[in-house]
Amino acid sequence: MAHSKKALSRFMTADMGRTNQTDFYVYSSNHTLAEVISAGFFNDSRTTIGAGDVVLAMIDKDGSPAFVVLTFASVPDTGDVTVKLESPVLGQANVADLALTPVTGVDGAGSNAASAADVDARFASVQATVNALIANLETAGVNAPA
Repeated sequence: MAHSKKALSRFMTADMGRTNQTDFYVYSSNHTLAEVISAGFFNDSRTTIGAGDVVLAMIDKDGSPAFVVLTFASVPDTGDVTVKLESPVLGQANVADLALTPVTGVDGAGSNAASAADVDARFASVQATVNALIANLETAGVNAPA
């Protein structure tokens, strides 16, 4: 599927003189990350975008909304426009979602006593969240296994 050209909006240009400029865009879509970063997704905008231009995108708005930063890796005259994911996927399994309270007194003593099972349960929660974050990054092609 192709993107909606109307949803890709330039909001700023950083101009270093003559043809040395970088355009910044915002984009909002119900497409998933996998669709947005697929080769050819932005082909319909090849006449207005350039390699190195930056996109701040809100994706998968009707599913699991997430914010990503992309750059256009290549914008050939023919063939597929390609993008590069420049940021972690924010909003899906996000490190900010880890709201842990301190666990002390693992031996069951003290004013904030916690059992070893409490510590193990909190660690399992953190581990599950981190694994979900890694899975999102691998889906996006970041930190892919060898």
